[in-house]
Amino acid sequence: MKWKDISSHSQGDKERVPNAWQLDCVGIRLRVHRHIYHEPTDWLLSGAPWFDKHKLASLGAEDAMREAEQSLLKKIAAVNAALHDA
Repeated sequence: MKWKDISSHSQGDKERVPNAWQLDCVGIRLRVHRHIYHEPTDWLLSGAPWFDKHKLASLGAEDAMREAEQSLLKKIAAVNAALHDA
């Protein structure tokens, strides 16, 4: 899966450290990002319909992206199981 850096920076930002990535996969869009109302070290996962600023346990960006992928796979497995039980 290919993540794309979608970071936005203020004009005066000298460091330009990436703070947001997006993954588009078969109509599902995931975002791993930071948010002003959370700690600066927190990584969050957003992606309708299942995730809305869900705090990830990972501290590093690469780990957060892997954790996001695993979270998505778990949701897909749960949906698959529910469809087979119906």
